[in-house]
Amino acid sequence: MVSSPTRHVVRCPACGRVSSSDGLYCDRCGMMAIVPTGSTYAGKYQIERLVAEGGMGRIYKGIEQRSGRTAAIKECLEERDWKNDKRQLYTETFKREAGILTELQMIRAVPQLFEGVSRWNGRHFFVMEFIEGDNLLDVIERRNKPFAWELVVEWATRLCQVLDVLHRHRPDPIIYRDLKLENIVFRTAGSLDEDIVLLDFGIARQVDTGRHATRLAGSKGYAPKEQAVSGKPETRSDLYSLAVCMHQLLTNRDPAEDPPPFPAARRLNPAVPQWLSDLIDINLSEEPRERYESADEMREDLKQRRVTSTLRCGKCGAENERSLIYCRQCAMVLLTTPRSCSHCADFIPANSRYCPRCGKAA
Repeated sequence: MVSSPTRHVVRCPACGRVSSSDGLYCDRCGMMAIVPTGSTYAGKYQIERLVAEGGMGRIYKGIEQRSGRTAAIKECLEERDWKNDKRQLYTETFKREAGILTELQMIRAVPQLFEGVSRWNGRHFFVMEFIEGDNLLDVIERRNKPFAWELVVEWATRLCQVLDVLHRHRPDPIIYRDLKLENIVFRTAGSLDEDIVLLDFGIARQVDTGRHATRLAGSKGYAPKEQAVSGKPETRSDLYSLAVCMHQLLTNRDPAEDPPPFPAARRLNPAVPQWLSDLIDINLSEEPRERYESADEMREDLKQRRVTSTLRCGKCGAENERSLIYCRQCAMVLLTTPRSCSHCADFIPANSRYCPRCGKAA
């Protein structure tokens, strides 16, 4: 299985069994075996250590032998007894993640993809930039105090750039669906500067706006109601999760321990400007249509240090509350992107007055 001058013994992370590394799967529980430290993976990468493991993949820190470059090797997790349809689903999701990274290569706040998906000795993997720094969750837990609002605004502005590219994807938008402090990492170890990276695009999914989104509950405290309860996120679900992250960074209030409703950030931390507290409150609304319409709109307000509390009608110029769908003055539809039904959470086309799924008025 693994090219190595010595015979390795590994412990299965699922059942704890210690066995030889010669097999692809654990001989007790059937989980895919870990690539041992010191092995040469795919004949190219010297494995230094296992960095992380989730439900769909493992990440190893490795050294490319030819160039000496440090790399993160992501491996698609499989189990021996899976049926072909489940194995194919995981493989397709894994390839989709690598594809998303390819499309985001122009953005610094995303790991650079070094090598696309390949298959080697029964394993699927791709190789990307190894990010040395800590994630924001670990950092704020060690600090046990809020960050400066100026720094939080800079981080949020960079994240909005990533979300904007995902949400503008054609033919259908891509929703990240799991924005949380644990997935936001400093590029450099020991750094607390503005240079952050968003990791783990494994569950980001393309959404057909004519139908409902694929389901994912998301992480406790960070996912909005339409995602956590109905399992039908939309692009503005990511804005809600970003607002939760900003609130946590500014107040040190853990959303997993203290779920919604969220007190105003300024009330918990008087150093937060009123405009920023209001911007966060808008995007923490349970109603997606009351949030900002796009990540680009949110990014622009963050850059300008302002909050846009109303929507301007594109036809007559009148200002309207964000909760409205049609202009008070001329009845023109205010939103240019699909929105979700407040009754069944399905997608409603921008110019539709009724939900195509349940038939209730939008």
